Amino acid sequence: MAVSLVSCGGSAPPPGSTNDTYRNPAMTGNSPQRTRTSPAIQQTIPPRRQAIPPRPVTVAPEPAPDENADAIAETPPETAAIPFVPSLDVNDLIGQTEAAVTDRLGEPELVRGEGPSRVWQYRTDRCIFDAFFFPQTENAPRHLAHMIARLRNGEGEITLQNCLDDIMRSLHEGRS
Repeated sequence: MAVSLVSCGGSAPPPGSTNDTYRNPAMTGNSPQRTRTSPAIQQTIPPRRQAIPPRPVTVAPEPAPDENADAIAETPPETAAIPFVPSLDVNDLIGQTEAAVTDRLGEPELVRGEGPSRVWQYRTDRCIFDAFFFPQTENAPRHLAHMIARLRNGEGEITLQNCLDDIMRSLHEGRS
């Protein structure tokens, strides 16, 4: 096997030759004289890039401790509340049926009957709102005819609208 490899080696192109010189008797070792020499291999190696030195990092100095820092850290963040806007005017309730008032204010906490009339009571932590319903004719549906409002603690006065606003606010907060 070694003999066969040696015999094959004689027809191989010399190192550095190109394909156009392959099997050219002048370029192979079979010719008694060589008329051409193998072209020199030239290789261009690009210059090495120099490493870019890292930029200096500047660190800001720590701020001086603030004597109010503890007080600020202990203060909870403030949140802005969206103010409640009353959506019902007290004058819009006059003349409404019991069903219409229920749709707007919900079920009353207390219903008291006095003959054909009814008194509905709504309460908040601050006030009590009474609505008086009377039928306009016998066997007709009752309509809101009169309202009163008072503070729960009995001291001072409150307007009908302010008490109604409190009721609407409590309904709104209860649904949220």
